[in-house]
Amino acid sequence: MRCIRLEAGKALVELASGDSFPAEAGGHVSRLMVTLVLHDPARRRLLVSADMVDRDSFRALRVWALWGKLPVAGKQLAA
Repeated sequence: MRCIRLEAGKALVELASGDSFPAEAGGHVSRLMVTLVLHDPARRRLLVSADMVDRDSFRALRVWALWGKLPVAGKQLAA
């Protein structure tokens, strides 16, 4: 996995080979890992552990996997 692009309700996973596939939450979300199901011919599953990305990015991935939305930043709430 090279990169995961999150948008409201959908994700795009780019692999090291250069291929990119849409993905959805794979059913397992915990404080340690999130699984994603790639929409490719093999229907591969991708496991993202908490130590693979920085803390804020992993939190955003967890919120997206649970709710299908990206978290709202604190400064946006204060405005």
